[in-house]
Amino acid sequence: MEELIQQLKETRKNLIDSLNGFSEEDFNKIYMIQDKEQSLRSYMNAMVDHDKFHFNQITTFLSS
Repeated sequence: MEELIQQLKETRKNLIDSLNGFSEEDFNKIYMIQDKEQSLRSYMNAMVDHDKFHFNQITTFLSS
């Protein structure tokens, strides 16, 4: 479990480092992402909401 958590943290750090290389214009530009036209900003916002959903599931499970 600790190894999995460490891998997750490293993956998230790499993602953040990569995203820091994008300009404001890049975030607002429309891309084809998963067969759908959307901005990187809207895609990342959806991923944050998705992660929050799963985080709440995990928190609920661990507290019961």
